Amino acid sequence: MAGLNPEQRLAVETTEGPVLVLAGAGTGKTRVLTTRLAHILATGKARPWELLVVTFTNKAAREMRERITHLIGPSAEGLRWLGTFHSVAAQILRRHAELVGLKSSFTILDMDDQERVLKQLLEAANIDTKRWTPRSLSGMIDHWKNRGWTPDTLPAGEDFANGKGKGLYAAYQARLVSLNACDFGDLLLHNLTILGKNPAWPRTIGGGSNTSWWTSIRTPTWPSTCGCGCCRPPPATSAASAMTTSPSMAGAAPRWTTSSASSGISRARR
Repeated sequence: MAGLNPEQRLAVETTEGPVLVLAGAGTGKTRVLTTRLAHILATGKARPWELLVVTFTNKAAREMRERITHLIGPSAEGLRWLGTFHSVAAQILRRHAELVGLKSSFTILDMDDQERVLKQLLEAANIDTKRWTPRSLSGMIDHWKNRGWTPDTLPAGEDFANGKGKGLYAAYQARLVSLNACDFGDLLLHNLTILGKNPAWPRTIGGGSNTSWWTSIRTPTWPSTCGCGCCRPPPATSAASAMTTSPSMAGAAPRWTTSSASSGISRARR
């Protein structure tokens, strides 16, 4: 805790539920989050494998792990759920792929593979691929997945190729299952599907008691979206988040700590 100001210390010690630190560059967000994680482990509030820590980039995930290792030593190796949104989601999906019709050995398609599959589907449906290109359909499907929409839940107003969007989306998802494959958007969407449709599914990913924690990751409140489908903070700010749950915290009401981008002053909302 040495070197933390009172507001930062409050963020570190607010452990009953999720904490979000939102501030400008250089105001100490990562230090607060890593110290908070170290504090939770040091006080026995959770064990390393009961902590869910998600970041936007692999670089940020590596930095978080390095800093936590510096603070707590080898026990940081037990932080199995520390990584990017998609890497954590991929771990979960590997374990429970059968719940969405896949095998644990599924492959993740890159953009070129996606477009090849979509071109085949467009041609099979006798759709002009020059007017309705595989790339445009890929972008549309990615948009739908970023909103958490499966073919069954796609709103009526969302369409492609004059009324054929839903059918193409369903055919694409079926083709992926037949190939034992998914695309990047599926990594998050399949997790949302698993948690939403399987209430009897193991109720502990880091001790969580319901699906609300994953929904909060999948659909953050800030409006912009980044290229990989995760949401990012408003312009002129940056953010990292550390969500922690343990059996003792399950079902606890979230408490949020925010810090001003200009002053670094933090306050806890209870």
